[in-house]
Amino acid sequence: MNLSLLPLHQHDSALDGMLEHGLESIGLSHEWTEFFLHFIADTVSLFLILFVVMFAVSLLQTYIPFEKLKSRMAGLGSVWGYLLAMALGVVSPFCSCTVIPVVMGLCSMGVPVAVALCYLTSAALLNGGAVAALFAALGPRFGAVYVAVSVLMAVGVSLLMRPFAGADAVVSYEVGGHHHHGHHHDGDCGDCCQHEPKSRLGYCLENVGHVLSQTWVYMILSVALSAAVLSFVPMDTLERLIGGQNWFSLLLAGVLGAPIHGDAFAILPLLQLLEPISFPVTLTFALAVMGVSIPEVMLLGRVFKAKTVAAYAGWITAFSILAGALAILMI
Repeated sequence: MNLSLLPLHQHDSALDGMLEHGLESIGLSHEWTEFFLHFIADTVSLFLILFVVMFAVSLLQTYIPFEKLKSRMAGLGSVWGYLLAMALGVVSPFCSCTVIPVVMGLCSMGVPVAVALCYLTSAALLNGGAVAALFAALGPRFGAVYVAVSVLMAVGVSLLMRPFAGADAVVSYEVGGHHHHGHHHDGDCGDCCQHEPKSRLGYCLENVGHVLSQTWVYMILSVALSAAVLSFVPMDTLERLIGGQNWFSLLLAGVLGAPIHGDAFAILPLLQLLEPISFPVTLTFALAVMGVSIPEVMLLGRVFKAKTVAAYAGWITAFSILAGALAILMI
């Protein structure tokens, strides 16, 4: 199934015509009719993309020995440690409640803090589900640039964090197992290889259901906001605000995006709205939202001291804005 054939905001089917006629027949204005058409069609498309992508990624994760990779990282030198940290982030379970506990576990195993932060950045930005969704919804051009920038961010932020990432940066190495808020992930996706296909299928469906339970509210809000902008804000006004060489919009995208708690699926409608208008702003916003958030900063405060957490959040935001600035210069 080619998910690129499911772009948001294009509603030309017979069903759309019937819905439009029905909404206008009850007295809705053209703007409100457009809003509901966008909202309904985009919600269906977004949830379909999430289900297909997350199921495929979850199935792939059942064949990857996650715990073995994590254990091996503790015994590697700096260069190979960083590379394995990025690889581990790419194949990490797509579950926000597992990322911070894995960082805790890495630190308790003696993995350098900078390498553990490299894993954290990679898990946030380069997770297989997020990357697949961006390629499917925004196309190979945006996806390739996003991946390249994210790899550079994972390495660059980790290296710049080294002055803040000594052993004294960790609040405590006495950390236990993973906390999953009632959702069972033993962390060792390799164990699934020993299960019957029915068990593997059950794991994938459970994982998709868990991701949906965590993100559906943000997804609905994102679709509603995107539909409202498309229906009520003139496109030329939007282009004046964020289009062209607008450096203020770039800064605003980074500063406003960083505190937001969201993942690729939650912000896909906004990204698809912004990308045709301003590639740099879209890139900055995606990196800032997915790279760091207020809830993540609060959780990191349980692992690292305040100066380390502040430096990490600052570098992620700065790199997000810098990526957009470079995109302005290159486009």
